[in-house]
Amino acid sequence: MAVWELGRIVLDPRTVLARPDDWIPGLARAVGAYRLANPQLPAEDLLAVPRVAAGYLACSVSPLSEPPDNPASLTLALEAYGRARHEAATVLWERLEEAEEVLRDVLR
Repeated sequence: MAVWELGRIVLDPRTVLARPDDWIPGLARAVGAYRLANPQLPAEDLLAVPRVAAGYLACSVSPLSEPPDNPASLTLALEAYGRARHEAATVLWERLEEAEEVLRDVLR
């Protein structure tokens, strides 16, 4: 699914958290470029990119699903990445309307 894949790439938790002022413009640039390369994809689908990414991050327990079966697998790096996913989901939800408005402008 192109929408999920684009969100996964452009809205990686590390990108969203490390670039708090640039992830929305970066998303707009990526979606605009993707639209130029794939004009057949409906604008409504591309508008859903941040919502799908936020939902995926909020619902996914990866990478922290492994430790219950193998507690030794919980490294500091894995725990930090799990926390970053949670924090990024929160940021995406908090700025979802702003991100969608910017995408509406790009997709007009």
